Amino acid sequence: MKKILALAITLLVFSYPIVTSWVLFFGYDTSAANAATKALIAGLFLFVIVFGRTKNLNSLIAAAPLIIFFLFYAMRLLYDVMLLDVIYFGQSKFYTLAYFFGLTLLPVLAIAINIKKEDAPLLSQWLFVGAILANVSILLYVQNAGVLGTADAFSGRFEVKGDLEGTTVLNPIMIGLMGAILVAFTIGRLGTLALATPWQQAFHGALIVAGGSNILIGASRGPALALGVALLLTLFLLVRGGAVARGGRLKGKLWVYGGVMAAGLMYLVITRSDTMFLFERFASMFDPDMGRTIELRDVIYAQAWQNFLEAPVFGYSYMTVDGYSPHNIFLEALMATGVVGSFFLIPTMYAAVLGGWRLLLGRSGREGVPIALVGACLFIVGLTSGSVGQFPEFWVFLTIVMTLGAKARAPRRRREGGFLRDADLRGVSS
Repeated sequence: MKKILALAITLLVFSYPIVTSWVLFFGYDTSAANAATKALIAGLFLFVIVFGRTKNLNSLIAAAPLIIFFLFYAMRLLYDVMLLDVIYFGQSKFYTLAYFFGLTLLPVLAIAINIKKEDAPLLSQWLFVGAILANVSILLYVQNAGVLGTADAFSGRFEVKGDLEGTTVLNPIMIGLMGAILVAFTIGRLGTLALATPWQQAFHGALIVAGGSNILIGASRGPALALGVALLLTLFLLVRGGAVARGGRLKGKLWVYGGVMAAGLMYLVITRSDTMFLFERFASMFDPDMGRTIELRDVIYAQAWQNFLEAPVFGYSYMTVDGYSPHNIFLEALMATGVVGSFFLIPTMYAAVLGGWRLLLGRSGREGVPIALVGACLFIVGLTSGSVGQFPEFWVFLTIVMTLGAKARAPRRRREGGFLRDADLRGVSS
């Protein structure tokens, strides 16, 4: 059953860029393929709930505040969609409801009652393979489109527009997020696993290049910022000298990998005749000489906050009055469910942050470290581009980090040279 759960989680997080890239590559319509994939994913999670043998009620209790918040959001969604006909542009009522109930609420329930600490190694392996396939699929499609290898490869934002004006099939945020996840995952593996051979290390180095390329291709600030946070967490652990699973600490060679990454990025910047669009977007946020203007997202944020103030107790709507997603999960939670529903996110976020920190310290085994780094990436993207009902990856990883972290026991702390000794960590790794 744990393999089915790992497969379902991997498909939920990575199937869209994989399926979409290959369907577009062969020139077919993506709607039917993605609809079939989403139905399969929901069916797998339902199968796990019905036939899973774990039924971990302690984890379900830990996730209770999140489930209560989802109940408030579900009532808001049903009221807005079914009674007021409030739906996002280009979506149907069925799509909006199915995305939340089938791809968000259902997976969270399945994970909360079935995941175990011992599942971390298998889940980490499946997610790593999924991240590789997603990034390679995107790069192959971009290469086929004639973008890679050109002088202006990173001078704009790559996207594939949908049939309806204003919609996208492959959007820059998704492309950048897949890149950030792969780089964060690879860094976590390089710091914790015994990658002895030069070929293994070269392979992981190539994955960092692939993920970094997708970040630059997408040129979205949210995924780049998310990766920056994951790297800062890694740097903090290196400086702190904290324990990470059986190895006792993050491997010192991460300093070398980090130096190579920084040198490669500097070389890319220096040797290019024009600036990279991603850097231009960051620079325009802080340099008044570059003509900082009010962006649409600034307007959406202000409108979402105003909508919340109009109905602060139980919420206003799941979308702004002009039909936009607030692009911030917590702002949307306030706008949709008010302070009453959003209150239940407080213990949820506390448990997730605490669980993520425990995973970073290796208290669920070395395989938990890259999972925690990816969770940090998704958390940041949730603040810059997320949606409560249409960003299931956020909630899935939040639940994983929260439950795995909560179940891990802290090792006995006998220090030697500033690090936990391996003997103190024997019972930690799966």
